[in-house]
Amino acid sequence: MARPVTNAAFEALLRAAGYGNAHAAFARQLNYAGRVHGTWRYDAASVYWWLRGRGPAEHVQAAMTETIARKLGRPVAALELGFTTTDVTTNANYPHSRDHAVDTAEQLWGMLAKHLCPQANGAFQNDVALQAALAWRYDLPDETVTNSGRHPVTTADIDSLYALADHFTELDRRHGGGSRRTRAIMIDLLTRQVSPMLRGTYTDATGRNLMRAVATLSGQLAFMSYDAGNPPPPNGF
Repeated sequence: MARPVTNAAFEALLRAAGYGNAHAAFARQLNYAGRVHGTWRYDAASVYWWLRGRGPAEHVQAAMTETIARKLGRPVAALELGFTTTDVTTNANYPHSRDHAVDTAEQLWGMLAKHLCPQANGAFQNDVALQAALAWRYDLPDETVTNSGRHPVTTADIDSLYALADHFTELDRRHGGGSRRTRAIMIDLLTRQVSPMLRGTYTDATGRNLMRAVATLSGQLAFMSYDAGNPPPPNGF
């Protein structure tokens, strides 16, 4: 049985724009609108989960408003999409599928980028982090993380990620938490280069190695942020 729609605002916009029964078509147009960010691989399943509470990163929401506005012939504000940015539990929950994991990572990277702003505030939520850690510890292994995207991911690509992780680790050892600029570079790398790789084409074995490399980079970024006294946003990391 399909889960009930929880984002009625987003559903209403899709219907008004003629995508009510054409989720795959909307996803294709969204991928086109977001091409400046790399290769996106959203599909009808992505729309299904957005309608049921999952929230995409802010740059994805911006592409959504652009796509819907073009069909409606009027500007569309991000708030009209019905996604919330203050729901701690939703964004920090341990994902139970590859697609959900990629969406969650993109959200958290976007939140941390926003948190680099000097005006940002918010305390690290230990209870949320603990829940995610326990879920990871007792979660069953994925049967497969194979994915089919537009661009193949190679062993050389993954090796380069490990090399970058080593580079940033060395910077951390020399300079402590690192400067905001260093962490901003890491976030830009994750959002513009790594995210498209996660949505690329790879076998199960390659995909697992890719996930390990990305987790290494993300973990180093989190440690650097925490050590610098600029912990992750309230949504956890």
